[in-house]
Amino acid sequence: MQRVKTATAIAEKPAYSAGGTPGYFRSGDAVAATPPTVPGQDWFNMIQEEIVNVILAAGFTLNPAADTQLRDAIEALIVEFAPSPGAATTSAQGIVELATNAETIAGTDTVRAVTPAGVKAAIAANGVSLETILMYS
Repeated sequence: MQRVKTATAIAEKPAYSAGGTPGYFRSGDAVAATPPTVPGQDWFNMIQEEIVNVILAAGFTLNPAADTQLRDAIEALIVEFAPSPGAATTSAQGIVELATNAETIAGTDTVRAVTPAGVKAAIAANGVSLETILMYS
């Protein structure tokens, strides 16, 4: 990404005009003598600066040879600002590791979680059906 650098570009961004009504682009109609919407310097400068500001906020330097700077900047900002959940507890949501069948059968692990399907699989791996356990409970 690089700011515009043609022969007609200027060194400083001009102040935005105060006039006009915000709206939408339209196609022209030569038969009805309706001109198409012409974006103008304000719109082009706004779009350019919105993109540049994302790239700079990610700590990148504008590079005219890089065509993926906006994408890379968005990815970097997501990584930087996305919450990183900690371990789950009985009172807080978080990241959980599921127990293996052996850990489920041992019943001594206080860190890993077990799903209903995991309980059923661990019981079945021990040669007992869940239905039999429930029938005698």
